[in-house]
Amino acid sequence: MEGGGRTWLVTHAGLHSCWLECVEANEYHSFIDAACADAWNCFNRGEHHFFLGRGVSRSDDQSIGGINWLDWDEMVPIPSLNQLVGHTPGQSVRYKNIPTSKNICLDTNLHHYAVFDGNDVEIKRTPT
Repeated sequence: MEGGGRTWLVTHAGLHSCWLECVEANEYHSFIDAACADAWNCFNRGEHHFFLGRGVSRSDDQSIGGINWLDWDEMVPIPSLNQLVGHTPGQSVRYKNIPTSKNICLDTNLHHYAVFDGNDVEIKRTPT
């Protein structure tokens, strides 16, 4: 998702840095797009794809979970890639930021939501 000059990857659980170790930052988007297309094709054929796999923290044999299974405590910020994720419920919105990467876990059991506006993402609280 493009927003005000910042690029955000929005997935259910996030993308671990290990999946981009051999990818140059300027190639992240094309790699992620190709991997998602390949994952979709594998899914439809009933085949495994690392982007959709569960990691050992979720009782599977893949070392790190894919975009649906990565737990927040396993998330490692990726330079030049901002991520908005959920999957790991908590009492509050959580952040893992480095100078070139903002990372937000928004899973607060529907108490918060994100609005992309202008140069950044704004986190809002749902009315109680």
